[in-house]
Amino acid sequence: MLERGLCGLAAFAVHGGDEEISLLRTAVVSRLTGMSAPEQEIRDRAAGEILERAANLYGQGHWSSRIEMAIAQSDHAKLRPLLEEIAFALSPGTANK
Repeated sequence: MLERGLCGLAAFAVHGGDEEISLLRTAVVSRLTGMSAPEQEIRDRAAGEILERAANLYGQGHWSSRIEMAIAQSDHAKLRPLLEEIAFALSPGTANK
């Protein structure tokens, strides 16, 4: 699932620091402008789910995967805006919803 992968990449980038965050931003934009970019319907759905995840970040609990654990243990002050930025890159119309 696109949204799960992007959320995981964002969490790992936040853990890696500002340089990793910058590299992820560049990579996302690059992939979205390429020929192999997902269809807009898929991007719109993923953007909505990423925004929902950004609005509901959590810090403790049961983790079903390493991605969930990385998200939970990330600096949410950095992760939330990064997830929102990724969602808006996927689906620019999401910013108006």
